[in-house]
Amino acid sequence: SVTSAAATLTVNQTLATPAITLQPVTQTVTVGSTATFSCLASGSPAPAYQWQKNNQDIPSALGTSYTTPATTLPDSGSTYRCVATNSQGSATSNAATLTATAVPLGTFHDDFTALTLDASWIWTDPRGNVAKSLATVPGHLEVAIPQGGVDHDCWGAAANCPRLLRGAPTGDFTVETKIDGANINAAYQTYGIMLWQDASNYARFEYWAGGPNPIVAAWKTQSGNGQNAISGPTVTLGTSNYLRVIKTGTTYQVMYSQNGSTWTSAGTTTITGFTPTQVGLTVINAGTNPATTGRF
Repeated sequence: SVTSAAATLTVNQTLATPAITLQPVTQTVTVGSTATFSCLASGSPAPAYQWQKNNQDIPSALGTSYTTPATTLPDSGSTYRCVATNSQGSATSNAATLTATAVPLGTFHDDFTALTLDASWIWTDPRGNVAKSLATVPGHLEVAIPQGGVDHDCWGAAANCPRLLRGAPTGDFTVETKIDGANINAAYQTYGIMLWQDASNYARFEYWAGGPNPIVAAWKTQSGNGQNAISGPTVTLGTSNYLRVIKTGTTYQVMYSQNGSTWTSAGTTTITGFTPTQVGLTVINAGTNPATTGRF
C-alpha cells in the first residue's frame, strides 16, 4: 500500500463587527411590576452583551434580555440599551424607555383559591429557604419560615423578610388581610401587612410576639433607620385574625378584628416623606429565629 503525504485543512473564520438585529422595545408597566427588554446582534465571533440603564452598565446584566427589579415611580423615564461586543468592535442598540405608571384606584381582592399566584404579585425570599404554598391549606397563601440560625427580619437596612407584594395605588387607600391559625408565642415571631417604597423605606403593620402575649404593632424604616411606630394592645389570637391599615395622607392607622366585622383601633402613626409603591404580606422571625407560619 502507499500512503500519501498529509494534507492540512485550514478554516478561515470570516470576522465581522457586531450589528444589532433586534432592538429593545419601549415599555409601559404599572408600579411594582417588572419589565423585560431584549436585544440580539450578529457578528463573528459571537458578541457578548452588556445592558445599560441610563447609559451606565448594570452589573451582571450580560444576556440577550434583561428583566428589571420591581419598578417604582422614580424608574419612569429611565432608558435601557444593550452593547454587543466582540474582538472586532462593538455596537450599541437603540435606547428603550421605561414608563412606570401608578396602580389605578380600585379594589383588588385575592382569596388565594387558585394554585398559581395572580400575575400582579411579586414574591421575594431573600434567604431562599422559605416555603410558600397555595396547596397546603386550600384557600390560603401559607408562608412558612423554618427554625434556623439566621433571621428572616425586615428592620432598618436589612430587608431579609419573605414578602408577597403588588403595586400600591397612589393617594389614600385601605388594605386588609385575614390570617388563620398558626399562633405566635415566641420572640420574635410576626406576620401582617407591609407597605414598601424601597429596601431603605418601608413600614410593617402586624401581630408581633416578643413572648407568649402577642400585640398589635407597627414599625417604620426610613433611610435605613428602623423604629417602633405603634405598640398596641395585647391580643389573644384565634383561628381567624384580621388586620387593616388605613392610609390618609401621611397618617397610617392600624386596626384589628377577630371576626372581620367588629374592628378596634390599635393606634396611628405619621410617616412623612414615605411613598409606598407596593403593598402586601410578610412573615418574620428574629431573636432565636423560631419557626413561624402565616396563613393569609
